Amino acid sequence: MSSSTQTRPAHLARRILPLAVLALLAACGGGGGGSDSVGPAGTSASASSSSSSSSSSSSSSGTGSSSSSSSSSSSSSSSSSSSSSSSSGGMESFPTTAGTLGSCLTLTPGVKFFTTAASTGNQWSWENLADTFEGQTTIAVQQHSYSSIYPNGKLQSRAEYQRTASGLASLGEKRYRDGDSADKPSGKEVWTPVWSTPASLKPGESFTIDSTSYLTWFNVTVAPNTTAYPYNVTFTFLGIEDVTLGTGQIVKSACKLRGLTNASKISSEVGQANVFWMAAGWGQIKGEWYDKSGALKDTDYISKVIVAP
Repeated sequence: MSSSTQTRPAHLARRILPLAVLALLAACGGGGGGSDSVGPAGTSASASSSSSSSSSSSSSSGTGSSSSSSSSSSSSSSSSSSSSSSSSGGMESFPTTAGTLGSCLTLTPGVKFFTTAASTGNQWSWENLADTFEGQTTIAVQQHSYSSIYPNGKLQSRAEYQRTASGLASLGEKRYRDGDSADKPSGKEVWTPVWSTPASLKPGESFTIDSTSYLTWFNVTVAPNTTAYPYNVTFTFLGIEDVTLGTGQIVKSACKLRGLTNASKISSEVGQANVFWMAAGWGQIKGEWYDKSGALKDTDYISKVIVAP
C-alpha cells in the first residue's frame, strides 16, 4: 500500500489485488484499540480468537519455495477475462462460499481506514466508493498519501473494480497529480484484457494474470502520452487466518495470498513477491513485500479505522 508512483501502475506497486482492491470500514471512531474483534461483515466476535491471529509470513516470502501450499496449487488457469465479462455494470454477485477466495473479495462502499508502512512511518488512506470508469459502473478504492511532503494528504488514485458472476474484475485506475480534483484525473490506467480474481479459488490453488496496463497521462504539453506495462503475475491462495490490526481489532477469516511477479516491463520487479491478507468488506488489510532473495523488505498494516464494514 505504498505511495503510487507517477511512472508505473500503482495497482501493482503495492495493491495488486483489491483486492486490488483493489480494495474498504458501522463506524469505529478513531481506530479501535483494545481487543475488539470484527467479523467478515463487521459483526462482533469473541476476542479469544486472537490466538489464531496471523503471524509474520517470513515463511511465505518471495522465493517461491516458502509455502508448501504453492507447490500444491491445482489451478493455474489464467484469470484474464474479456471485456464482456465486465459489462454487468458492477452489480452481479459472485459466490462468497466459506473457505473460498470469494468469501474475502467483497468491497463495501463507505469503508475507510488508514495504513502505515513499517519502514518509513508514512501513511495512506483507503476508501471504497461507488464510481464509474470507461462508461461502466464500478466500485473504486480511493487512495490518499500522507508524508512530510504531503502532511494534509494527496489524492493518488482510484482503482476500479466490478463484480462479475465469477469474481472481482480489475478494470484499471484513475491517476492524479497535484491539484487534481477527484472528478478530473490527470491520467488513467486500463487493463487489456481485463483480469479477474476468481471467487471459486480454494487454499493451495493459484491463478495467473497475463495482461497489459496502458497508462495514459492527459495534461502533457504536446499530446496524451500512453505507456504499456505488460505483467504476468501468479497468485497463490495460502489459507484463511484471523488477523490482528494495528488498532488491536481482530478481523476474522481473512484470506492470505502470495503474488509472485513472473514478467514485467520493469525488470527489477521480476522474482519479487508480496504476501497480503484480504477480508470481506475491507479489501486488503495487511501486506508484506519481499525481494528476490526472499528477504522481507517492508510491511504495512491498518493503523486507524474510520468506517468498518
